[in-house]
Amino acid sequence: MMKGTLWRWLGALAPALAALCVLGFWGMSALQGRADRAREFDCLHDRAAAHWSHGYGAWLPIGVLATSALVLVLAVAVLVAGARSPLWARLVCFPLVLFSVLALALAGMTTHDYFAFPGSDISTVNSAPCGVG
Repeated sequence: MMKGTLWRWLGALAPALAALCVLGFWGMSALQGRADRAREFDCLHDRAAAHWSHGYGAWLPIGVLATSALVLVLAVAVLVAGARSPLWARLVCFPLVLFSVLALALAGMTTHDYFAFPGSDISTVNSAPCGVG
């Protein structure tokens, strides 16, 4: 009885964490857009205050990276369990393996770009945030 409950919980936890991963990617995009708008506003009104910024801390890309890795581990665990896990959990976790591999790659690139700021946009390297200098 207890073992079946464990696999049901793991089967439900994996998609919940995948949704959290998607929410993290959306949050990074929204916060980056907000920081870009603030930088553009500063470029127009107070050039000295303009600076490059992500708009979020390092915890967000690292958290998304860790969450996507955990989704992969949980989904593979449910699939490896085979008949011990419920059919619905295996059906849900199979596409989550593919999703989590993609999310892991994207989160890895995002985390790398966070620490190599301004990132892969070569036009911003060693340049002023307002486009001069």
